[in-house]
Amino acid sequence: MVLALIAVGIFYYPAIFPPSAQTPLGCLENDLYMGLLVLAEYLWVQRRRGVRLEV
Repeated sequence: MVLALIAVGIFYYPAIFPPSAQTPLGCLENDLYMGLLVLAEYLWVQRRRGVRLEV
């Protein structure tokens, strides 16, 4: 599901909401949302690999 959301954010979202229509806040929101999706995907992959992340 996360991969589908990342694909939508990369391919579909810019087509319907071009950069000329975005405000700085909208651009920041999109970047943060995509970054959190990529982080969630990375953490899921690490969990599936059995890697334990420690602080």
